[in-house]
Amino acid sequence: MQDSYKDRFNRLVTRAEHEFTDPACILGAAELLAGELDRLNIKVFDVETDLIGKDDSINAVPPEFILGSVLTYDYTKTPNLNTFTDISEFNKKLKYGTIYVGHNVCFDLNYVYRLRSNSTLLWDTAMFHYICTGQKDTFPSLNSLAEYYGISFSKEDKVSEMIKAGISPKYIPFEDLKKYCEQDVLLTWEIFKRQRDIFNAFNKAKKSLIITHMNWLKTVFYSSKTGINVDRDGLNKAITKLSSNVEYLKTCLESTMYLAYVKAGIKPRELDNSINIASPKQVATFIYGGEIAITKYVNTGTMYKSGMKKGTPKLRKESTKIPYNGYFKSYGVLDTSEEALRKLISCARVEAHTEAEEFLSKLLDYRDNSKTLNTYLIPYYERSERTGKIHPEYKHTGTPTGRLSCTKPNIQNLKGD
Repeated sequence: MQDSYKDRFNRLVTRAEHEFTDPACILGAAELLAGELDRLNIKVFDVETDLIGKDDSINAVPPEFILGSVLTYDYTKTPNLNTFTDISEFNKKLKYGTIYVGHNVCFDLNYVYRLRSNSTLLWDTAMFHYICTGQKDTFPSLNSLAEYYGISFSKEDKVSEMIKAGISPKYIPFEDLKKYCEQDVLLTWEIFKRQRDIFNAFNKAKKSLIITHMNWLKTVFYSSKTGINVDRDGLNKAITKLSSNVEYLKTCLESTMYLAYVKAGIKPRELDNSINIASPKQVATFIYGGEIAITKYVNTGTMYKSGMKKGTPKLRKESTKIPYNGYFKSYGVLDTSEEALRKLISCARVEAHTEAEEFLSKLLDYRDNSKTLNTYLIPYYERSERTGKIHPEYKHTGTPTGRLSCTKPNIQNLKGD
């Protein structure tokens, strides 16, 4: 018995997902995509959810589903748009699709059960535009794509502005939110039709590139959703140990600055700002010298005649700057980068400047340990609290070079040691 069109399509896409380096599989799916629209069961979808914390990963614990809209286009040749507040009903409507279309779909995949199977082709309008503009247009918005493809539409700015202002979609009038979501779905559909025409004009190599990238979307999403196991007990011990070391180094460095100021005739209580080793400006002035702002209270020669201060002298606040000689002479650039500090350490050794060498070495250790603690250990421990894993978000359209970027946390930026 001859395979149905849908069976053939699903088999090719499934193979392409598992063997997406095989051009025959990918181009087979591309050829089917080039067929008549009504021969495909197309599902265009979007969801609206509660707000998520700025530093929270959507793939760890997705925010509450509020509503979802699905546009179906099949053999009836008439787009059918439905909106659901029940996530199960939303997913029922998504069944039996062969091509699933969305904009920045990796967010919406958290709420779509059907796409967790392999017999589907995903189409992300943002990804297609990003690739076709040579990665020049990063993170393209739906509205910007509509304008790019010359699609006229009436913006639902009221809902958008409310969400930007931090108002949860749960508190936005239902009809307004429903219209907002449906508008996005209709725009995505119109954009997809134009992109499909562009796709069909491509040569085989470029079609292969597009299909491969679309397949990667699901693969990378599931990788993020699965997460990376974290040794929370080990992290906790490392945090305790490193926190103690950071505090020790901070105390040593600030004590060194305190004693140096006293030796130079500067009273630390007169400083406009308290000593802070984390301040690049203070560190630069201490190392290279410069002017230090201080505040003095000078006796005016008169006394308070009443109130709680009666009989005490009145003081006048005077702000001034006094010169301070640092370890090294500055030639205009007060560079405190790691590279600059290592060069200064070498100079200190040559000049047998033990105090400067010790201060600079401890400063480098303090910065290194602080970064490890606050950039890696503590954030990883906090992010793994709910699931015991970290769930980094991979961004497909965020770099001008076409590579993946990563946030929450950025595991592409790990220390080598």
